[in-house]
Amino acid sequence: MVEDEQEVVEAPMSTPPQTAALAGRVVMVDGQPVASVTVRVEGLGLHQAVAGDGSFRIEEAPLGQHRLSVGTGERDGGFELIGPDHFDAGDEAIVLVARVSQVTFTAQDRDGAPALFRSLSLEVTPHDGTPMGGGGAYSSRERSSTTRALPPNCTVRAWAKGSQGIFAGTIETPLDGGALDLVLRSDSEDTATLELRVSGGIERLVEPRVHLRVRGLDAHTYIAAEQALERTMLVPGLAPGRYSLEVSLMQASGTEPEEALALTGLPREFEIEGPGPIPIDAVLAPGALVGLELVPSDSWTAEGGAEGAVTVEVTPQGAERPLEMEWWQVTDAPLIQCAFDMPPVGVRVRSDRSLAPGAYELRVEGEDFQPFIQDFEVGVQGGLVELLVPLVTK
Repeated sequence: MVEDEQEVVEAPMSTPPQTAALAGRVVMVDGQPVASVTVRVEGLGLHQAVAGDGSFRIEEAPLGQHRLSVGTGERDGGFELIGPDHFDAGDEAIVLVARVSQVTFTAQDRDGAPALFRSLSLEVTPHDGTPMGGGGAYSSRERSSTTRALPPNCTVRAWAKGSQGIFAGTIETPLDGGALDLVLRSDSEDTATLELRVSGGIERLVEPRVHLRVRGLDAHTYIAAEQALERTMLVPGLAPGRYSLEVSLMQASGTEPEEALALTGLPREFEIEGPGPIPIDAVLAPGALVGLELVPSDSWTAEGGAEGAVTVEVTPQGAERPLEMEWWQVTDAPLIQCAFDMPPVGVRVRSDRSLAPGAYELRVEGEDFQPFIQDFEVGVQGGLVELLVPLVTK
């Protein structure tokens, strides 16, 4: 008798998971949640911004133990953690205690009403005296408040800029950090406020806007703002020290040269010795627009257009840095609305802001061309300064 042979089929073995989540929350030393930081898994490139209640969850961490860090971005793990910082993948009850200050910035106008701002710039100086900078953050929409995570044991100077002007304030972060509120104001009793007072024919300008730049010569302070021109413009929050000042008037698209005005009478540098107002008077007077014709040599032909762009710098005589300028293309039609920061070769362009009377240096450079440098003057009558730029290929 022959027995039937039966095929034995073994059930497939299930593959154990190779990854797991790391989850928990981030708190300050006092136990309050931190809502403006990022948690990173060191060495893996895994990161997650925490939620408003300080919670986080990082999926697909390889099995094993990992070191976590807390910072303000994907790559910055800059805040000190108090207590454990190594955890096993699969741990979903993690508590990270960070020595961090969470500062909420709000802005108020001179009457104490809430004010909107679009950008926030910070100057962070630890109490040991080593400046850290701080950088700035910009938003496409205006807001009345924002929250940032900052180091403890520091002096923080803040400047917010919006359509209503510049607002400033200073705060000291505690040794162990914590939640703080800082109201930024357009006037300050503790620091100096630059008062730029403008006289002259503002009513002659169409949509007048001004670009203002204040830079500390013996500190790290740097304030740049672009806003509507007013009779009095305030730059608050300035500590004692020496500063450079640059103010340029932006001209609306289609402005004719004979209509151009510029701000004159401004000092290139000023000094602050203590708190209070620092009045600086500026006068609107005839200014000059700069027209350039960028003429390449016969041996050069543009391919794709982008390769034919050049950088154009206009620097006042004696200044260390060029003016921040853009250029509009000049055609038979009125000036077009879009502007170039690197104008293309082979077209005529005109500056977007006017120059006060004085001496300037023009420098034009491009990857395909030899540098072109020329000095020129702007007369007291203003108008249009037309410059021919013959570009020679390398």
